[in-house]
Formats: sequence, C-alpha cells, structure tokens
Amino acid sequence: MINSTFPLSFCRSYKHKLNLGSLTSYLVSYVLSNRKGQSPFIRAKTVVQTLAAFFASADAAITVEHTPIWCKNNKGINVLVEEREKHIIVEEAKQIWAKMKMRSPTTDMAHRMTHDGRFLGFLI
Repeated sequence: MINSTFPLSFCRSYKHKLNLGSLTSYLVSYVLSNRKGQSPFIRAKTVVQTLAAFFASADAAITVEHTPIWCKNNKGINVLVEEREKHIIVEEAKQIWAKMKMRSPTTDMAHRMTHDGRFLGFLI
C-alpha cells in the first residue's frame, strides 16, 4: 500500500493542508484569472485534467503531454485544444501545483494537497 511508504514527518507536514476530496473544476475556477471569451469552468476542467494526468504519470514536471487533446467549447461542442492554449493550461497547472506543494496554510481549496499530489510531492 502506497500510504505505508510515506515517512510520518512528511504526512504531518501537509496535515493542515490536505484536501480530503479530489480537486474539482469548481474549486480551480475560483483561482484562475479571467480571460475574455472563455468560460472559467471549462478552463478549470482542462487544468484539472492536466493535473490528474501529471499525478498519474512518472514525470517530474507538468508538460503539454499531460494536457487533454479535446475539450468542450462554450457551446458544448468538442474541439481540439490548440497548441497555444495547451501552453497556457500547463502554466496554470504549474502554478496550482507549486502552491499545493507549499507547506504554508491556505484558504483556497484548489491549493490544498490532494492524495495523489501528496504522493508525488513525496517523490519529487
């Protein structure tokens, strides 16, 4: 079991910052900056998908390889995620991941450490 491999001191260092649930698009949408013409919720969903792909990978850094290929636009139609948009998604995911790794307390639920992130934080 993965949890048994964590040093107790590491687990305690994030105790005050754990997100007992999962990271949701709803939570992430509150910490993203507004961009004209884009739904914050749709953008947040792509960032959450990117973080989930990163957490499930063996990679040390978030890259465009972790971003989704498709997303729904404001009209609910599946569209390809443009390369330029993928780089923006990666930067937003990196910002959230950096804040998740900080051990200082936070009131933003999107910046709290998730179970998957805690394991990666231990490895990195």
